[in-house]
Order: sequence, then C-alpha cells, then structure tokens
Amino acid sequence: MHGGRESLFVSDRAVVERFLAAPDLSEATRRAYRVDVEEFTSWLRAREKSLTAVDAAILSAYIAELGASRPGRRPRAGAWRRHDGGGAGGGAGA
Repeated sequence: MHGGRESLFVSDRAVVERFLAAPDLSEATRRAYRVDVEEFTSWLRAREKSLTAVDAAILSAYIAELGASRPGRRPRAGAWRRHDGGGAGGGAGA
C-alpha cells in the first residue's frame, strides 16, 4: 500500500501547487494558504485520504479536530471556498 500512499501525496502536491499558482493571489496570501493547505494535506495523508476525495464528512472531521486541538484558531474560509469552487479535484460534494 505504500506505493498508493505515495501516489496520493504526489497527486495532492500537484493540486496544491496548481491552487497556489493562481495569479490573483498575493504573495502574503499564497504563503498563508500554503501553511494551511499543507497542514490539511498532511492530516489527509495520515488517514490515507486524498485531497481530491474530500467531501463534507472529511472536511467536518478535520475542522472538528482542528477546533478541538486549537481553541482560538479558525480556518481561513477563503482557501476552502477557492478549492471548492476552483474545480481542482471537484471540490466538496463532487
């Protein structure tokens, strides 16, 4: 199964890079999104999930865990909206 996990990682990396390459992102926004999106993809990898397979249940589980582990931190809504509507991997509900 190691090869499968590795291919998920490579695929997710390509999706993240494509998302972050959007010309309408400022460098500061790109840096902030990179931290959050890479944290999320690491969380997915630990569960053998891919960014392209994210649905409402996976996103809810991540947000619940994030909220429980960091009470004062809120996810950046802009990143989620861009990924969901951006078509990279279909977004949530695809």
